Amino acid sequence: MARLALGLGLVLVTAELSTCLNELVQVLRGLGTLQPATHYELMASYSGKAVNDLGDYYSCCNMKEAEYALFSLTVSYTQVGLGFCGPQNCTTEDYYEIIANLTTDADLSRFTSQLTALQSKQSPLRLQQTSPSLTVVFPQTYIHDHFTNLSGGAVVMLVLCGLLFSAAVAGSVFDYLRQHTPVQASEEYELLEKAKVNSVPSPALPAPLYQRILMCFSIYTNLPKLFSSRSSEKVGQRSDPLDILNGVRVMSMGWVILGHVYVFRLELGLMKNVDDLTEVFKQVKTCIIYGGFWAVDSFFWLSGLLMSFLLIQQLTAKGRLSPGGWIYMYGHRFYRILPAYMFVMFLTWALLKYAGNGPLWINGDSFNNPCHDYWWTNLLFINNFVPSSGQTCLAQSWYLANDMQFFIISPPIFFLYHHVTKLLGWLAVLGLCVCTVVSATLISNAHDFNTVLFARQDTSFMTDYYTKPYCRVAPYAIGIATGFVLFSYRHYQKTGQVYDRFALLLGKGLDNRYIRYFSYALGLFFINFFLFIQYNAYKDVDNGWTSWSKADNLMFLGWNRLCWGLGLSLVLLPMLLGHNHVATWFLAHQIWTPLARLTFCTYLVHLSLLYPYYLSQNTAYWLNDLSIGVDLVFVTVVSYLAAVPLTLLMESPFMALEKLLKGK
Repeated sequence: MARLALGLGLVLVTAELSTCLNELVQVLRGLGTLQPATHYELMASYSGKAVNDLGDYYSCCNMKEAEYALFSLTVSYTQVGLGFCGPQNCTTEDYYEIIANLTTDADLSRFTSQLTALQSKQSPLRLQQTSPSLTVVFPQTYIHDHFTNLSGGAVVMLVLCGLLFSAAVAGSVFDYLRQHTPVQASEEYELLEKAKVNSVPSPALPAPLYQRILMCFSIYTNLPKLFSSRSSEKVGQRSDPLDILNGVRVMSMGWVILGHVYVFRLELGLMKNVDDLTEVFKQVKTCIIYGGFWAVDSFFWLSGLLMSFLLIQQLTAKGRLSPGGWIYMYGHRFYRILPAYMFVMFLTWALLKYAGNGPLWINGDSFNNPCHDYWWTNLLFINNFVPSSGQTCLAQSWYLANDMQFFIISPPIFFLYHHVTKLLGWLAVLGLCVCTVVSATLISNAHDFNTVLFARQDTSFMTDYYTKPYCRVAPYAIGIATGFVLFSYRHYQKTGQVYDRFALLLGKGLDNRYIRYFSYALGLFFINFFLFIQYNAYKDVDNGWTSWSKADNLMFLGWNRLCWGLGLSLVLLPMLLGHNHVATWFLAHQIWTPLARLTFCTYLVHLSLLYPYYLSQNTAYWLNDLSIGVDLVFVTVVSYLAAVPLTLLMESPFMALEKLLKGK
């Protein structure tokens, strides 16, 4: 900022002094004053003195004579900014005129050098160089004009939140009174008693319909459900190995948050030590961070496994589902996801822009820019295809679109697998895996994609590769196959009947200790190989990440998701079959249960919390392990806490309403 002051001073000496320039002279003269006395000297003290120094935004805004201006450069993943507390009389046109004179005046070589330095700082990762475009904006004025008055949508969402809270209070009161108020014996009561399977301390007569609807929102009933698991529901029995999925789910969610914390720090905030960024990518431990995108593949694997195991279990129990049963399966899936999903999307769209403040909050509405035109694509779960630009309302919702698309193609596979021949089910799984490898390889080859995330110069990687279902379906398919094995093994243990001969052979093979150890070793190899092999690509930051050949990149981008799913199955399937009691005890511990039940809502809200947290910063961020760790803990805790009311007011009540509508 001192060099900027020097450059501005040189222009002011040669230019015809206007009111703005006269006052700027006074401010610039105050730079370096240890004990500011005049308001010009205070402005100087509230201004930034170096690159990425934002100054004192709030103190400047509190001065009636001053107007805070943000000078910024933005290229790719990082940005550089300078905060300047200037005279209120200066407009953006004044600043742009000064900048234009600076960049064209041959006598101002020192300031031109400063612009060159800004560009080099802006591109520490050897990104594609572009001509720097210095923008000037008045954050306080912009925020006042755009984010002060509540929009109609914001009012509607606030009213809806009030109604949901009122319903939760009323439902909790009705629920509590019904469970704790004795009733007089009657013939109807005796008939109900005979029909009851589980007795309750103070049974009551059926409540009126409106009360039963409100009781679906009862926190008194819904809160304990967060702590229930398959094991806790089976009193006197040992823990169900399926409970290990709780631990996997929670740790995967933590990995997702870690990756987003890191990427958002690069994209949204200003870093004080931006020059050190290249060294970060030369550290092996950083592989854990930029490998976080595999946590989403772990969720796909979990989804495929549970879909497979539970649906085959239902088909076996009922023998055959009616056409209405198959249709209901799709309707239930949409109903299960949409209420909480749409609520978060509309709440974020309507209210997020009012949640922050600060010199960087000029981007406070950019998170939801596509919502106005494309909110309906989220409702239909096609937002990973429409719009083609890849912009979407609620950035993390591309995962939900993929997961729903995987679900849509699943019932036909299970119909053929259960009713026709098991071979068709296995061929379908194989076909989905081949689809991922072939499509990912061909698309990567066509666009010449690089394994390194930051080496990509456009958004086509996200739109054409990262968010497309045919490039990501392999882990889901491997999860389906794992469900085949798990169900066949359990079914044989319970009934002695062979359901799927090949699946049972795989499951019984893991009863052999040496085969089981080989499975663990091979699975851990797949997971760690693809996780840490990236280090050889990322560490080549000084050469623009060109150490890997095109064939190397294609092999990695084509095979990594399939191998990740295989690695998860090879490690976790033996535990699901009842082996490795130590690891099973840890992953199935009750401590994971409430967190696992909150995972869906945590995924929905965590980016909406990250956004105002980072864009409301008033000083530059120092990137190191400690700061990232602090952010990770803070964002994780706040996200899970925010997921509690969302679960209790939206997810659990609508699940209860579905049961009420079905008469159960």
